[in-house]
Amino acid sequence: MPPRTRIAVHMASWCAVLAAVCPASAKAGTGAQMIQRLNHERTRAGLEPLRADRKLSRAAARQSRRQIRTSFGHAAHLGAGRGFRRVAELIARQSGWRLDTAPVALGWKNSPTHHSLLQTSSYRLIGVGWARGRLDGALTTVWTVRLGAR
Repeated sequence: MPPRTRIAVHMASWCAVLAAVCPASAKAGTGAQMIQRLNHERTRAGLEPLRADRKLSRAAARQSRRQIRTSFGHAAHLGAGRGFRRVAELIARQSGWRLDTAPVALGWKNSPTHHSLLQTSSYRLIGVGWARGRLDGALTTVWTVRLGAR
């Protein structure tokens, strides 16, 4: 097989593997799934549901990508643009590349610090971001949620 054909076959194989692991429909609905899971806990506590915010989502996605590039940890500055009185951040590290919101949301629910942020009534807006890559040599998905109050 000529080298170009071999490269094309390898590329097609990798694309097929990636499509199977993370179909586009799963990626598109993942942020909404996470918001739905977190809002379920808020409404059980008698709080208003969080509303998705584009600025917070972009900031959360940037933070997730930064963590994959550098190291896992909270941002030194929670910049989400103008117009927010308060911003909070939740982060989680999940092994593998599967976008599974259930264990991440459960982990935040069971963490007193994260749970108290999610139950803060002044936060009304939410942004969800994630990135996949290698952290400490392991395939990892990093999740970031930004909560905002105007």
